[in-house]
Amino acid sequence: MPGLTGLEVAAEIQALAPNTIVILHTGRGDRLPSGGALPPGVDYVLAKPAKLAEIRQILTRFFGPDACAPSKQGP
Repeated sequence: MPGLTGLEVAAEIQALAPNTIVILHTGRGDRLPSGGALPPGVDYVLAKPAKLAEIRQILTRFFGPDACAPSKQGP
C-alpha cells in the first residue's frame, strides 16, 4: 500500500465495493479513534500480534462456520 494508510485503503474499498467486509490488521492501534468507534469503512480492527484462535473467531463471525474449514479441493 505505498502512499496509503490502512484507513485510506479501507475508505477506497468501501467506495468501490460498499458490501465488502474490511478487517483492519494493525500494529498501530494507538492511531485509531478512541472510544471504541470503528473507523469509517472498517468492520473490525484486529491488533497485531493476533492469535490464531482470534483470527478464526473473526473469520467465522463474518464469513460463517465454514470459513476456517479445511479445503476439500485437491492439491
